Amino acid sequence: MKFFFYDLSDTAGGNARYLPTPFGTAVRCRRYCRISSGGTERTQLLKVGRSDLLPRFEEGCFGHLLRWTDSRSCGKALHALISRKINLGDALKYEVWFHINGNNIRFSYPEFALVSGFRFGTSNFDPNAYHDCSNIGVFMRFCGGKSIRVKDLLKKFESDVANATEDDYLKVANVLALYMFALGYDTHRQVESFVWVLVDNLREWDRYPWGAYIYPILLNYMSLLPNTRLECGSKYHFFGPVWDLQIWACEAIPDLAGQIAQCVYPHALPRCLRWFLV
Repeated sequence: MKFFFYDLSDTAGGNARYLPTPFGTAVRCRRYCRISSGGTERTQLLKVGRSDLLPRFEEGCFGHLLRWTDSRSCGKALHALISRKINLGDALKYEVWFHINGNNIRFSYPEFALVSGFRFGTSNFDPNAYHDCSNIGVFMRFCGGKSIRVKDLLKKFESDVANATEDDYLKVANVLALYMFALGYDTHRQVESFVWVLVDNLREWDRYPWGAYIYPILLNYMSLLPNTRLECGSKYHFFGPVWDLQIWACEAIPDLAGQIAQCVYPHALPRCLRWFLV
């Protein structure tokens, strides 16, 4: 998911729009944020899905994301949250703290796991090691052994799905789910070699602790963001699985949730399935 924020300073003039928030002051921006997300691609994946195999996919590590209600995102609320990020001297390595209305609230891997449904743990598989996928079955059969971008893989999936074997269908669907839903990456990104190696064994793929892989990526992108309100005319990009952070904010800040989201399935787990962002 990628966010473009324009002119989000508190002092912006002109035709600025206000979003009342529980953050103590209104946040306003001259232009509403432009959002690129996986919502459209998720719908495409469902449309080309083979009804006989979708239940098997839903049993896998990313299957629950197909039940996630399509919804919008509020860039101004995210910016208001990020601008209240603080550094605590005794914070643990994977904790992020925010100061809101006189209180410090924490976002860390337990909260991420509860929202996303991705498991944590250890694995003997190292995604950062060198992986040769040139002879990997599904990579050779589906891509001819050539590197491919996510958007091109989706097009090929749409055109070749009828001819794919059951295993190849499930493997490619999982690759698309990883990049478009779980990671929220831009679809121009190349599919990495380790992904092809790991997905060729679906049992190991489903057992892999994806939360332990994805959460540090979100933290890295958050660390690159400015944590103060920007000057007029400035902009910045927020890449990665931003949806986890926004849904957690709805969970942690009830007043915010009342303005940007509806809790449609209060007992659903993981928590991402509870919310519809309006």
